[in-house]
Amino acid sequence: MNNLKCWLFLTAIALTVAPARGGERFYRIAPSGVNMPLVPATKGVGYVLKDILPGLQFTNPVAVVTPPGETNRLFVVERVGRIIEIADLQNPTPNVFMDIADRVDSDWERKQVEGLSSLAFHPKFATNGRFFVTYTTTASSPSGTGNHNRLSEFRRGASPHSSASQSEIPMITQFDRGDGHNFNCLAFGPDGYLYIASGGEGDAGTGDDFHNSQKIDLNFFGGILRIDVDKRAGNLRPNAHPAIHSGAFSVPADNPWVGATSFNGLAVNPDNVRTEFYAVGLRNPWRFSFDPLTQEIYEGDAGQHKREEINVIVKGGNYGWSFREGSVVGAKGEPPPGLDLRPPIVEYSPGYGQFEGFSITVGVVYRGQRIPSLYGAYIFGDYVSGNVWSIRGAYEDDQWRVGRNGWESGFTPCRSGRDRQFHALPNGDRAADRSHASARFAHD
Repeated sequence: MNNLKCWLFLTAIALTVAPARGGERFYRIAPSGVNMPLVPATKGVGYVLKDILPGLQFTNPVAVVTPPGETNRLFVVERVGRIIEIADLQNPTPNVFMDIADRVDSDWERKQVEGLSSLAFHPKFATNGRFFVTYTTTASSPSGTGNHNRLSEFRRGASPHSSASQSEIPMITQFDRGDGHNFNCLAFGPDGYLYIASGGEGDAGTGDDFHNSQKIDLNFFGGILRIDVDKRAGNLRPNAHPAIHSGAFSVPADNPWVGATSFNGLAVNPDNVRTEFYAVGLRNPWRFSFDPLTQEIYEGDAGQHKREEINVIVKGGNYGWSFREGSVVGAKGEPPPGLDLRPPIVEYSPGYGQFEGFSITVGVVYRGQRIPSLYGAYIFGDYVSGNVWSIRGAYEDDQWRVGRNGWESGFTPCRSGRDRQFHALPNGDRAADRSHASARFAHD
C-alpha cells in the first residue's frame, strides 16, 4: 500500500492490575506458560481504546511526544520524515512542525524498519528551542556508503509552531550494513543527559551477524548510550570514531566504561572504548522510558526467536545478548564463566496466546491520577500479537520480583486476527509502535 494512512488512538489505560494479596511475596513469573492461560480471560477486561483525535490521520506514526512542562500540545513522529504538531487538544488541528523527508530513508513498503524513529525535546526547550531526532539516511562516510543511522540536533523556527529544518547539527552518523536495529529511541534523563537506544545493526536470522554484541570497543550498536549535549565542564571528549561529528557532544565523566582497560575478562584499549555506552548486551531496544517517580529505566528488547523481554536498565549493566536471549541460551552460545549478565524482569515466548507475542513494544509506568487502580503499573504491549499488559513489582535482594497477580491481561486485545489489522495506533498495517505512543497519552 502506498502512503498508507492509519487512525491515531489512545490507549486510555492498558490492563487491570490485581495487587498482591496480604503477606504474599513477589516472584518473577516463569515464561513456561504454567501461570499463563492461552485462552484470554473475559473477566477484568474493563478498558477500551478511545479515539482522542477523531478525524485525524497520520502516515506511519511511531511516537508521540510532549515538550517538557506542556500539557496541551502533542507531537506525532511519522516514519516518512515528518513531525506533526497538535497544538490544542481541545481543538486538534494538525500542523507540520518539521519535514525532513528529503533526507530520511523511509523505504517502509520494502524494509518496514527504517525512517524517522524518535524525538526528544531538550529539558529547556521552552527557552532554547533545541530538540533531537534519530533517523536513517543514505550517506557516505569513512566506514562505507549506503544506509546510516543518524542522531541530530535541530532548533525551533521563528514561529513556536515550526522548526528550522536547515538548522540540523549531525552528532553521530553511523554506517549500518543491516536492515532495522537502528538508533531507535531518545529520552532525556533526570540527570539532564540524553539517552539513546541503539539496536545491534540487524541480523539475517542467525543472530549477531555483524558481530557487534558484547563489544565496547567497536561501534555504537546494541546498547543504551548516554551523552552530554550541553558539554558541561568536567565531562570528556569522545574517543575518536568515524561516526562522530566533532564537537557535537561530550561524554559524562561517570559513564561506566570511561577508562576501561578490560571487558568480559578481555583487554581493551581505553582509547578505543565507546565511552558513550551506559548499558550493553541488547539486541534491539526499540523503546525505553523513565519511571517519573523512581527514575528507573524500563526497556523492551525485541528477541530473535525465543524470548521477548523487559529489562530495568542500570549503569554498566550487561543484558546478555547474544550469549542470552532473555533467560535462555542465545545465538552466541553459553557465555564464558564469571560474566555478570543481568536477567530480564519479565519475558514471554512467541505465540498468539494471552501472554505471548513476537515483538515487544514497551510503554511507561503509569503515575497519573485519573486511574488509581493503575498507579505504579508498568504498561506494555506486543507488536504482532496485539496484547497489552501491565506488571507490578519491586526489587528485593537485588532481584526483581513480579507478583503472581501482577502480570495480567485486562485489556481487550488490540487486534482482529493474524492479518495484523490492529485497532490501536498502528504503523500502517503493522503496529510496532502503538503501545509506546499510546502509553504516553496515558499520563495526566
